[in-house]
Amino acid sequence: MKHGLLLATWIASAAVLLPTSVPAQGIERSPEAVIAKVNAEPITLMELETVLSRSARASFYHGQVSPERLAELRQKVLGEIITERLVLAEARKRGIAPDEAAVEARIAAFEQQYKDSPQWPQIREQALPQLRAKMRENSLRARLEAQAREVPAPTEAQLKAFYDKNIPSFTEPQRTRVSAILLKVDPSAPRATWDAAKQEAERIRARLLKGESFADLAAMHSADPSSKNGGDMGYLHRGMLAGEVEESLDKLPVGELSEPILMLQGYGVFKMTERKAPQVRKLDEVRERAAELYRRNTGEKRWTEMTEKLRREAKIWIDEPFKPKQSAARN
Repeated sequence: MKHGLLLATWIASAAVLLPTSVPAQGIERSPEAVIAKVNAEPITLMELETVLSRSARASFYHGQVSPERLAELRQKVLGEIITERLVLAEARKRGIAPDEAAVEARIAAFEQQYKDSPQWPQIREQALPQLRAKMRENSLRARLEAQAREVPAPTEAQLKAFYDKNIPSFTEPQRTRVSAILLKVDPSAPRATWDAAKQEAERIRARLLKGESFADLAAMHSADPSSKNGGDMGYLHRGMLAGEVEESLDKLPVGELSEPILMLQGYGVFKMTERKAPQVRKLDEVRERAAELYRRNTGEKRWTEMTEKLRREAKIWIDEPFKPKQSAARN
């Protein structure tokens, strides 16, 4: 029995030999208990918790998870398992065949990866057929999804309508060209050190106002990597600078100097060199990108519509403790 549980856990994760379990807190069920059915096909607690364990490690890698957030993730994972079951059944219904060559290549890679594991010889003969079956199922789902998402190139009318509806996606955001002089200060430095840096920044700004070269002073005093370019940071989009810097630069006219700005790294003096307004790119300039976005968005819509239709038409039962709090599963 021990090897059977280990094998089931390993097959479901398809990533590691011994994944950590995530217990269903407050839910009294045995691992073999059926907690959901999809068209009469059972889903056990062990299957749910195994997949949940993998998802929890990916979603909450930082450590402890509240019971509320774990319960939300458990419901989300269960929904994904249900959808996977429905997609697999639909693939078989359509007569889709798995990519056998790709499956065997993955089997070979898996054997190579775990050939030195002390557990591998104990479970290999039992594991390989189940692993192969799992990978064939994954291949079927992937092939159905690829079919559902396959969208032909748009007609000119479709492309123009998509472009007009999604103008923000084809708008080049505002760009600013900024030069900087950074007087670096260790965050843990005493107040006197920070005050001295601010005074130095004010002296540098005064020298700039008197006409000294920004590039020369940046080369001499700035700790920013842009110092090798005379302080020129190039064209920047919003979000590339610290919030306090962007807030000050938003109000700064082209050609003007900022006051010394307190930053996490120290004090900075900035010059607004150029500001380019947002610019809508013409369809002819973004035709290839627009066509790709059209196909991707349309494919995503078709896939979503197909899976939602499968769920609407399926008979799904979920045990009460595992139901979403705001909705009841259909019988």
